[in-house]
Amino acid sequence: MRNQLFTVRGYPNSQNRGGVVILDAFPDDERMSKPLDANYISIGYQSDDGGKLAELGSPARVRDFIFDFYVFGVSRVWGKNLASVIRYSLESDMAINLYDPTSGEMLDYVDVENVSAQQLLVNDPRPWQDNCWVCRLRVHDNYYSSAGGN
Repeated sequence: MRNQLFTVRGYPNSQNRGGVVILDAFPDDERMSKPLDANYISIGYQSDDGGKLAELGSPARVRDFIFDFYVFGVSRVWGKNLASVIRYSLESDMAINLYDPTSGEMLDYVDVENVSAQQLLVNDPRPWQDNCWVCRLRVHDNYYSSAGGN
């Protein structure tokens, strides 16, 4: 996603009104208590289904994961635009490559099941909630369990 935003599409990776900042967690109250100084994207792990046997008697397993990407735009146009970029970037190949953070070597990939984007509607929104979008990503992983298929 970072590559798609900053390299392929050329969005500015900066903390100014037209910039985009990717956060490791949901923004804190201090950051969100004043008008947004940049567009923010935060990634939240939602859930996984615990995994299931892929086939009887085999160590093969399948597991589905759900991730939410929260987009906080400085305007409605920025929020919708960034949510669309995230959505189309994640579903472009229908797979997400997994890399070793130290060597940069591709280790594996997970299949993208679906991606959706929708505006977060709040009855009595705080200022930052006016331009908030949620992109939900469901990925499907096939792997071998060391515990076997019993």
